[in-house]
Amino acid sequence: EMNPVKFDYNNLYIQLGAVATTFYLIPFSMAIFKRKSLNKPLKVFTLYLILSFLINYLEQLVILITFNFKDFFKPILIQLHIDSTNFLSIFYHLKNLIVIGWFYLLVLNPFINVYKLKLIIYFLISFMLTNYFFIQGYNVASGYNFLLSSLFCLSLPMLSMWYLYHQDSKVPLSKNPYFWMNIGLILPNLVGIFLDLAGNKIHSTDFILFVQLSISRNILMIIGLVFQTIAFYYSHYTKYLLKPE
Repeated sequence: EMNPVKFDYNNLYIQLGAVATTFYLIPFSMAIFKRKSLNKPLKVFTLYLILSFLINYLEQLVILITFNFKDFFKPILIQLHIDSTNFLSIFYHLKNLIVIGWFYLLVLNPFINVYKLKLIIYFLISFMLTNYFFIQGYNVASGYNFLLSSLFCLSLPMLSMWYLYHQDSKVPLSKNPYFWMNIGLILPNLVGIFLDLAGNKIHSTDFILFVQLSISRNILMIIGLVFQTIAFYYSHYTKYLLKPE
C-alpha cells in the first residue's frame, strides 16, 4: 500500500507522462508545417514521433481502461501474471531499434560502413524478442532490453555528433537539424541509462527517489522534443549537408 506522499508522487509521474506524450505533437506539427523541406531522414524521424505518440498514448489508455474497469480486467491480469504496463515495453524497444536505427543508417551513411550497423540492429531485435518471449518474459521490466535500448538511442546520436563536429560543412551547428535531433535524443537517455542500471534497486529501496528520477527523464524528454521541433524548423538547411543516402 502507498502512503499519501508516495501516492501523490505516483500521480504526478502519471500526469507528467501524459503531458510528455502530448508534447510529441509539437515537433510533429512543425514537421507538417515544414513538410516540403523534409528529406528522407527527417521523414523517418517524423514516423518515429508518430509511433512514439501512439505507443505512449496506448500505455495511458491501458492504465485508464484497467483502472475504470478493474473488476472486469483484474482476473484476466492475474491469469496473465500482469501487474504493470511492462508487457507493452517491446513496442517501445522495437520502435527505437527499427525507426531510430533507420534514421541513423541514413544520417551516418556518408561517414561509416552502415552494413555493420544493420547487423547490430538485427542482432538487438532478435535478442530483445527472445528475451521478451522466452527468457525474462513479457510481464517484467527487462533491465537488459531497457538498457540496450537506451544505449542504442544514446550511442548513435553521440556518434553522429562526433562526425558533425569534425566535418567541413557550410551549415553552422546551430542551424544543422541533425545536431538538434541528436541533442533531443541524448538528454533523456542519459538519465534513462542510470534508471535502467539501478532503477529496480532504487524502486525497491526508495520509491520516491525512483519517481523523482523518472520525472526528471520525462522533463528531459519534453526538452528534447523542443529541440527536435527546432530541428524541423531548420530542415531547409539539409540541402547543404552531405547527401545521407
